[in-house]
Amino acid sequence: MKLCAAANGMWPVTSPDAGRTFQGGLEPIKGYNRKPSTSIPLMDDEIGYHESSSYVLDFGSDPSYGWDGEQGPFIQKIGEAGKRFVNFTDIARADYVANCLDPKIGFDMSKLRLLDSCEVISRMDALRHCVRTIDRKIIGSKKVQYTKYWLVCAMPVSDWKNNFEANCIPMTFIGNNNDWVKGGEKLNKEGYLFVFAKINTAKGSIDRFDNKYRKRRIQDIKELCICKIEKKNICNEDGRSHPYKMVWCSLKGDFDQIIEDKIVWRNG
Repeated sequence: MKLCAAANGMWPVTSPDAGRTFQGGLEPIKGYNRKPSTSIPLMDDEIGYHESSSYVLDFGSDPSYGWDGEQGPFIQKIGEAGKRFVNFTDIARADYVANCLDPKIGFDMSKLRLLDSCEVISRMDALRHCVRTIDRKIIGSKKVQYTKYWLVCAMPVSDWKNNFEANCIPMTFIGNNNDWVKGGEKLNKEGYLFVFAKINTAKGSIDRFDNKYRKRRIQDIKELCICKIEKKNICNEDGRSHPYKMVWCSLKGDFDQIIEDKIVWRNG
């Protein structure tokens, strides 16, 4: 069941975001030159905060397990000059049976119980719009699952103007704080903060297991896209008719050389 869910081939309701949790360790789909991506995006709090994530280290959240006993991917800065990384659970070392039987972990379906159809469809539609904006290869009728961008972080924003903290991005990812994420045109209402990574697969890139956490693996980021998007009321006809309002940026190259004030924010 886990393997099918990770490939998004079956059981999407049983395991809706396994493609995001395990994507870095999955084999490319033959004939498509891409790894399985998320089919139904869950938020970071629904798939678990790792103790080394910015949620815990920088913003004081408690470590947590997701609905399936795993902990989601996160971005980090760990010392190598100019580089940033995605830290994630490798599917070959994950063990759903052990998670389920461990009284300290277990499966917690309460994390998903309150999700209704309107919210799930809203997330999927916002995700589709983001991918089609940042990935120029996804055009016309080509579907977003063909993208090589990995949805690493996803968090809801209840109010873009008054209650927006980018807890999924480390304070020292660029500079000494992450206030730069608030740049660009100001959004209104509520919405989502999506962070997409494209992994560096060139010769000499870093892909290794985490020395401290045996289940987790670290991969070198080639490009990172930060997308801020307003939420549409998909279940309301008036809400569907309004275009998305979105602000995004692309970061790549030597991350240590990126200057906050020079980041270019675009409307999408």
